[in-house]
Formats: sequence, C-alpha cells, structure tokens
Amino acid sequence: MHTILFILDHSWDTWKDVLRAIFDVVYFCYTGGVKYKELATFGQELYYDYSIQAIETFADISSLAGLRDKIASILPHKSESTRFRIASKIIQRFFKSPDAKSPSSAFLKLISRMKDDSIRRDLLFWRTARTDLLISAIAEEIFYPFFVLQSLPANYDEHTFRMDNTASLFPIDSIITRDLIIKYAKKTWGFESEKTITLALRILKQAEILDSVSVAIGSRHTLGYFPRPHIPSLETFIYCLYEEPLYSGASTVQSLDRIQNGDFAKLFLLNRLQIDSLLKTAEKEGFICFISMPGSRHVKLLFPSLEELVDKLIS
Repeated sequence: MHTILFILDHSWDTWKDVLRAIFDVVYFCYTGGVKYKELATFGQELYYDYSIQAIETFADISSLAGLRDKIASILPHKSESTRFRIASKIIQRFFKSPDAKSPSSAFLKLISRMKDDSIRRDLLFWRTARTDLLISAIAEEIFYPFFVLQSLPANYDEHTFRMDNTASLFPIDSIITRDLIIKYAKKTWGFESEKTITLALRILKQAEILDSVSVAIGSRHTLGYFPRPHIPSLETFIYCLYEEPLYSGASTVQSLDRIQNGDFAKLFLLNRLQIDSLLKTAEKEGFICFISMPGSRHVKLLFPSLEELVDKLIS
C-alpha cells in the first residue's frame, strides 16, 4: 500500500529519472564501462578573450545564419582561414544550443550580462568540454578517480600505473603525466592524436582546473598535472545543473547520487561534500528543493526554463 501511494504521489518526470538511472547502469555494464568510445580531434584552445568578445557583440542574435563571417570580421588574425576556423569553433561551443538547432539564447545572455571573469571562465569551460568530449573524458576517467576518489584509473594496477605515469617503481602520488594520458587514451579509447591531448590539457589549465610541473623521466622531461584548488561559483553550478538535462535527456528531478557523482562534479574535480555544500546553498536561495524517495533523496529543479533561471541569476 505504501508503495502504491508513493507512486501516486510522484510525477512521471520523477519516475523517468529512476528508469533512466536503471538504464544507465545496464548500459554501463553492457558496454564494459567504456563511456567515451568515439572521440573527435580538435585544433582550438579555449580562446577566452575572443569568445567573450564574440558573445558580447552578438549575444542577441536570433539566427546562426551568417554568424561565422560576422565573428571572423572582429578577430585580429591576419589569415582569413584562421579567423574562420576560430569563429566556427566559437559558434559550435557557445552559440548553438545543446540540440544544435537554435541559438543558445539563455547561455549567451548569462555570459554577456555576468561580468565576473571566474564565472565566465567556468561556464565557457563547461560548454567547451561538453562540445569537445576529449576534455571531459580526461577529467572524468583519469583525474577524477585519481585525485578525488583516490583510486587508479580503470584497468590499472599499481605497478603498471607507476611505469606508465613516471617510469618509476616508486609511487609519485601528486601528479598525472602527459605520458600516462596518451597511453590511456590509446588503450582505452583508441584515440591516437597526441596533439589534441596536449590541447585538451592546455584547456584544463586555461580553465584553472589543473596546473602542471616539469617531470624528469630518464633523460627527458614531460609535464605532470595536478588539480588547482577551485570551487565553482553557485551561479556556475546552478546553470550547469539546469542545462545538464538538455544534454543527457535526464528529467528535472534527479537523484542526489547522480548529481554528487555526475558530469559537473567530475569535470570540475569536486568531491561529494563540495557538491553537497553547493546544493545546500542552492536550496537556501530557492533554486532547488529536496525530495525523499524510497532508499534515496532526489533534487527537483524549481525553474521551468533556462530563460527564467538566467533572469534570476542576473537580477
């Protein structure tokens, strides 16, 4: 009887999230735990200043038609082909909505009206990593397990990890080297472009998620990476929490565990306590509420649209 009453008391949106969570587990097991099977190369860094200039200039645009030429016209590069390449990437990352069918009006409005550089940088990084998935893959499958969960990346034992990381029999727990990331990408994802891996790591540094240090391996040097202390703002967290369902198809009611271990936490290398702190503040400010369900707690998003959320964030 209690189960029947519980089902009647909760909307289909709530149950869609539960069913999706079950599907995710089944799919994960079916694919052997490999989320990133097809990763594309890319050749552009974060381009923070150029991207902000383009967004501030064209935030109110109602159509993507002709936008590449307009953005290219305000870039300083002498080569027309370079200006077009950068403009195309800026559009792909920031001007297109997650369904790639229309301008990303709410996002553009938030960036153009929000003058805090740290919030802008975090939001541009979020969109960049959601577009160029190699960045997300590196953060999620290599840095997040090692530095947040204190576990080795998948398919590694202690000895193999040390040899691939620093070619040392002794543990060096404070860094992940570029060498290991290249080897992991080839073995796990079949990804061969070392140039794109280097660029992805540069973007993680430009976003102030990682820092690096030179590491001697035998007679040569490579770069070793480690997390920078970085907690995103409430505004960044809330916007990404609301935008995430547009990418994943998740409902506006999500399990607490899904958020604590979700894409945002993994991309920004945040532990459960840090996510919980952001959620408590979000509840206090009226952006979310908590819902109790059998065996778990869920989070409900309270704003019906990104447009209304952004109006609140910039008010």
